[in-house]
Amino acid sequence: MIYIVSGKIESGKSSFLHSWIENKSNIGGILCLKDSASKRHIYDIKSKDIFKIQTNKADESSIAVGRFHFLKSAFQRANSILKAACTSQDSGYIIIDELGKLELKDSGLHESAKLIIEKTRNNKALHSILVIRTSLLDTVIKHYKITHYLTLK
Repeated sequence: MIYIVSGKIESGKSSFLHSWIENKSNIGGILCLKDSASKRHIYDIKSKDIFKIQTNKADESSIAVGRFHFLKSAFQRANSILKAACTSQDSGYIIIDELGKLELKDSGLHESAKLIIEKTRNNKALHSILVIRTSLLDTVIKHYKITHYLTLK
């Protein structure tokens, strides 16, 4: 089953999931969390590793999304984490936080999202949880051809 957590920007979608996964097992994937300086980091749910994704540099090592800049290397690492979860998990949950403008351009987390969505369509024991801001919800659902899903939160 595909579950979607949707809300406006800064509405607590990632914080909700961070609390939800506490004391649960059989969950893989990533969350995009902010530090005390409001900089975004990726949290690997399985290993509990945290690495930065947001940078102040606008150069060949980063991707611009609006006024923000994100490290290409962080997306590569996040995709690797998600692909590993997709390969190793046959039950439980895989969280992708979040699908947005980059993924609509077949960039960012698009590659791993495609794999995970397809696998969860065909495996009743495995579930994906997708974080999508409200303003992009319909567009992302169409982009990934999601026909059956439930909303959380």
